[in-house]
Amino acid sequence: MRYFGRFMLLTLGLGVVAFVLSSLPGHPVVAAAEGPGVTVVNTPLPVNVGNFPSTQAVSGTVNFGNFPSSLGVSNVSGAPLYVRDVDNAAHHPFAAGLSTGLTCTVAPGSGVCNASFSVPSGEELVIETVSIDAFLSPGFKAIGIIAVTTGGTGMACALPLNFVDTISGFDQWIVTQPMRLYADPGSTVGVSISQNDTGAGGTNQFEISGYTVACGAGTGCPIP
Repeated sequence: MRYFGRFMLLTLGLGVVAFVLSSLPGHPVVAAAEGPGVTVVNTPLPVNVGNFPSTQAVSGTVNFGNFPSSLGVSNVSGAPLYVRDVDNAAHHPFAAGLSTGLTCTVAPGSGVCNASFSVPSGEELVIETVSIDAFLSPGFKAIGIIAVTTGGTGMACALPLNFVDTISGFDQWIVTQPMRLYADPGSTVGVSISQNDTGAGGTNQFEISGYTVACGAGTGCPIP
């Protein structure tokens, strides 16, 4: 009888627990929060992703890396690389000197002699070298001068002469000077010898070399 009573008590207790559990309210299951982005590896390229807009605005600073620090350009006989100086228009060689009559002789009492030539119309002259071969009375000194008009403004450059020797009764003084002068189209380029005395001298020769640049139909000239 005692064992039967214990069995009845246990059965009664389980029934009470089942009744209590069945009376409790139910709760919905909460899904886990979404985790970080998923990285797909070992996928053959390219990976196509659709449903993107045709254009996408980008703001801020965008840095592009993986660019080479230098870019090589090949130039071989079978495929030559053609280059042109786009800053310079076509150049035409120019020279004036003894062969064109660019000489002068210092007359007694003057101390100065002059020579000149005209720049071709429609072309700008770029002077790159000036050479002077002067013959003065013994003991005299002189300087050479070249004068041009650049952009409508006249200017003159003095060139110091260097003594060479006494030849046929005259002291020879020379100079060859690299320079860069610009002479307007149709203007006059002048050269001269100016002595420190008014005595007569021999024939002085001038040589000028450079190039001309065609000005074209517009106003002004291209930068030579």
